[in-house]
Amino acid sequence: MAAQSNGLYAECILPLDEKAIRVLYLELGDESDEIRAHLQLLSLDTDLPPQYECVSYVWGDPSFTKRAIINEQYIQITKNLYDALYHIRSKIKTMVIWADAICSDSDVDEKSRQVAMMAEIYRQCSKVHIWLGLPEPGSLIGDPFEFLDHFVRGKHFYDFPACDNILNDFLQVVKSPWWTRAWTVQECLLPKETVVMFRTWTVTWDYILRAGHMKNSHGDGPTKCCVEANTVFNPHQLDTINGWL
Repeated sequence: MAAQSNGLYAECILPLDEKAIRVLYLELGDESDEIRAHLQLLSLDTDLPPQYECVSYVWGDPSFTKRAIINEQYIQITKNLYDALYHIRSKIKTMVIWADAICSDSDVDEKSRQVAMMAEIYRQCSKVHIWLGLPEPGSLIGDPFEFLDHFVRGKHFYDFPACDNILNDFLQVVKSPWWTRAWTVQECLLPKETVVMFRTWTVTWDYILRAGHMKNSHGDGPTKCCVEANTVFNPHQLDTINGWL
């Protein structure tokens, strides 16, 4: 859902003669503070790298919205985008963020121009925050990325604790609807740095790739040291994760 409010973009019109985007200056805030930000133009046609970060997320159900204050106006944005900005914002400094639903107008001509620039927008950003969403209340036992940590540290399947908690927690990451999006490849591979977020837990994209490589080397790799040991996990759960990796 595109953010819509009369006059929101009136003082921030994108020029037609250069590559430019709107960015959010996302104000610092604590847990109880509303999302507040203002829009500014940012040129991508510059000798110096523009300094901004992107957020990659699933829009979510357009009927579930929350209120944000943009350019001193109240607008409605999807709850999932609100949650992303809420967890991305800093408590100590203003952040410069590009989020499509707020930074792009719903005007058809403008939207087509911005879509054509999408690869460049992600390539020039300093970081992308991949927002996987929030877990169901009370559903996580521990760190949902602990499953990845285990393999990055070079451990085996048979080194896992004798419980399903690690696997169940990670399955929530795997089942996030973000992985089904059509634009995920360019949004995670083009930026200089990619961070994956699940509520307050974060991991880098490179870390996920390293975990996948290390895990596969224990099963299908030349040593096959964990072919039998990995049967301690629920086969259906493990097939889901193997397919994801």
